[in-house]
Amino acid sequence: MKLSIGDRIRDCRKNINLTQEELAEKLCVSFQTVSRWENGNSYPDIEILPQLSQLFDVTMDYLFGNEGKQRETRANEEFDKALEYLDTESPDKKKAYELIHNLRVDFPDHNRLTHLFIYVFSNKLWKDPDILYELRLIAENLLGNPKTPKWVKDEVVWYMSSYETDELITPFIDRYTTENMDLRRSHLLLHRYRARDEHEKAEFVKQCILYETIDEICTGGWWRQCGKPNDVNLSKWGNDIGFALLNSVCRNGNDPKYPVSGDGNVDVFFSIRIIMGFRKACYHATLGEKETAYIVLEDTVSLLEKGFSLENGTELTADVPYLDVFKLKIEYFEEVNHGTCAMQCVCQGEENGIYIGAYTHLSLCRRILAEPKGWEWFNPIRDEERYKKYIERIDELIKKLQTLPPAK
Repeated sequence: MKLSIGDRIRDCRKNINLTQEELAEKLCVSFQTVSRWENGNSYPDIEILPQLSQLFDVTMDYLFGNEGKQRETRANEEFDKALEYLDTESPDKKKAYELIHNLRVDFPDHNRLTHLFIYVFSNKLWKDPDILYELRLIAENLLGNPKTPKWVKDEVVWYMSSYETDELITPFIDRYTTENMDLRRSHLLLHRYRARDEHEKAEFVKQCILYETIDEICTGGWWRQCGKPNDVNLSKWGNDIGFALLNSVCRNGNDPKYPVSGDGNVDVFFSIRIIMGFRKACYHATLGEKETAYIVLEDTVSLLEKGFSLENGTELTADVPYLDVFKLKIEYFEEVNHGTCAMQCVCQGEENGIYIGAYTHLSLCRRILAEPKGWEWFNPIRDEERYKKYIERIDELIKKLQTLPPAK
């Protein structure tokens, strides 16, 4: 509700701890006059207004409720003046800093501050340390204000991720990165490296994003949202799409002997192929395609044996040009609850905090085949000797790896 002049006089009087009688005495009027002002029954004479303004330390515009319009007019004038100057061919950095600083201090909640923020970045004035400091304060204000629209906050995070100093970029990204695709750490860093023409770093991050995207498509179970629960045909369809993607990326998969590994060799998608292989085998088993299920199981367990025969520290790669700098390093560890060997394939960017871990647990692989709960689709072949041989092979692998392989 908009305050009347009487309401404002009352609030100002109380702010300086005066009674109506005391205010009346200072203005040489009766306290009844002050009471009528505050109740809205009359207005102060024009010659008294300057005295009220001085006594209350406010403008006459404030008393009349016009300060919002005046402030908006002044703000637009100041923003127009600043943007006009910043648009000149070679603006003086010191004067530019003062204009940005004054606008930030005088109009911290004005919606044109976002426009100013983006404009300063676009014309590369951010390279001045003092100006970047002001932009950092504007960003903190916008990101901390619950009234700031989400799209504005996203833009602010993108710009600051691109141009913040190397010393401060990690804590900034740690604070504002989210699971939202555009605001993931890897995506923010890719935008940063591209904006700063750091092409080698950008290529590494781009390939990390490609690997994560393939992993999400292949193992994320997105297809479960497309139909009824426990629909084996739907699950098989989703898994087949994952293998089609892997085969297309790796340019293999045409040999029917290797429906999981693609060519019988261990590559950077080792962990992804193992879990997808077990899924593929159980889908074929429950659909009555027994021989196909055994071909898939053979390739999956053989791939598992080959992977766990590699030395600790071995780097897995993919023989494709768009993953030529992406590698996963094998690190063996002992599963605490099972006492069995497990493998994590790790890609870590030391400079940027990117971490990708792909895990393969021998205990889980054994449970998939040996325990019916959760993998009931293997039931049509579970009691067959051929099937039990694969469990025995995994048991042999577990026994063989009771002592962790030494590091390279």
